[in-house]
Amino acid sequence: MISRLDGFTSVGSTGGRDYDEKEIFWGEEFDHRPTTTARLELLQRAIDVFPDLERAELVQQLTGSRPLSPDGRPIIGPVSGRKGILLATGHTTKGIHLGPITGRIIADYICRGSTQVVSDMDQFLPDRFANFADADFLPAAQAVDE
Repeated sequence: MISRLDGFTSVGSTGGRDYDEKEIFWGEEFDHRPTTTARLELLQRAIDVFPDLERAELVQQLTGSRPLSPDGRPIIGPVSGRKGILLATGHTTKGIHLGPITGRIIADYICRGSTQVVSDMDQFLPDRFANFADADFLPAAQAVDE
């Protein structure tokens, strides 16, 4: 839960709970509509922590997918052949946890042109997908065990 500056409280998320039915996340058929089950679960969890939220009004329910790379690792660093372009994506449900170190890595690239924060940055650089054809991404992502 996050208390926002606009006075609202954001509660989330259900990410990962339906991953036993991975096929629902594949292709263009992924259903991005909010569900009653997710809403009730999140509201109950919030009320368990802050009982006064039981009197709150639900203003908005959002749904969507998180960025996932084909190998399940974040994509962090410069894009070869594109001066000044840096990526920091593919963190899936760990984005909030990996935000500080990702920020430090990106800051190093901006300020120094390289980073020493992670000893083996090759496993995170966008170049690791240089030999992928567009058709390779969906089967690779389907094999990821999130």
